[in-house]
Amino acid sequence: MIVSVYAIPKLTLYPILLLAFGLGLSAKVAFGVLHGVIPIILFTLSAVHNTKPILIKTGRVLNLSRWQMVRWILFPAAIPEIFTGLRVGFALTLIGSLLAEMFASQRGLGYLLMNGIGLPQRRAHHVGDARHRRLRVRRELAPALTSTSGCIAGRSARRRGITARATRRRS
Repeated sequence: MIVSVYAIPKLTLYPILLLAFGLGLSAKVAFGVLHGVIPIILFTLSAVHNTKPILIKTGRVLNLSRWQMVRWILFPAAIPEIFTGLRVGFALTLIGSLLAEMFASQRGLGYLLMNGIGLPQRRAHHVGDARHRRLRVRRELAPALTSTSGCIAGRSARRRGITARATRRRS
């Protein structure tokens, strides 16, 4: 069931979280937690499931109780994957919080990113404006592309043992 919840695009759940928690900080925190907790749970479950059977049999032979089995066998065997899940979960929690701020916030890092990109200030552009922008980009990129292609051509000529003087003599 957890894997099926993880497969749902989280952005589609954000309006539901906004209805449940409102436009405040709690909706952003809930969205971040929704992004980060599921990978931690999945990593932990897979770590416990992939514990070597010989370790579990050893615990049974030693007549360990359920809590002793978790404390002395399952937890130490699962620690590396649990920490991997925490690392991935914290990164996804940050991404989820930024996404929440990008879509329904009046302040915060996500809001600053959206303003920096300039998405709220979109205006309708005429066809001539778009054509002018493309020409300007081509004019600005042409010298960089020319110098890059010249460097690449020079390297390939040097690799083949052809120097600049030899190419001038041939022509």
